[in-house]
Amino acid sequence: MQKVYVGKVVGTHGIKGEIRIISDFQFKDKVFVVGNSLVINDKDYVIRSYRKHKNFDMVTLNDYNDINEVLFLVRNKVYFDKDKKSLETIMQEMSTKVTNVDGKLLYDVEIISSNGTSIVDTTVLTAKVYKYGT
Repeated sequence: MQKVYVGKVVGTHGIKGEIRIISDFQFKDKVFVVGNSLVINDKDYVIRSYRKHKNFDMVTLNDYNDINEVLFLVRNKVYFDKDKKSLETIMQEMSTKVTNVDGKLLYDVEIISSNGTSIVDTTVLTAKVYKYGT
């Protein structure tokens, strides 16, 4: 596991379990993505939603719906595991276009559904392949 320091949980916001993270991390757009995992206290937490509010990064986590459920995270450092990718990122990488040597489009592969939001052995992806004339 290659952890990268992202910021620190400095508080909560509202009553629905949103945490407030202060961060000066340069690549927030790559880390704070729905479906990505954050590491806090050596435990993975999957991002359910993300938004900016003033100088803070506001994050809600899967399975946490109440302020009382996330209070234990306050004053802890937040890391991102560079080795893990979200299912959304993998699906984007898998979606591709196949061309011949002349650059003529032969196949267009599009991922159209999945059964989960995290990478597990039982994740099933469904693809639709469009074939074009050769």
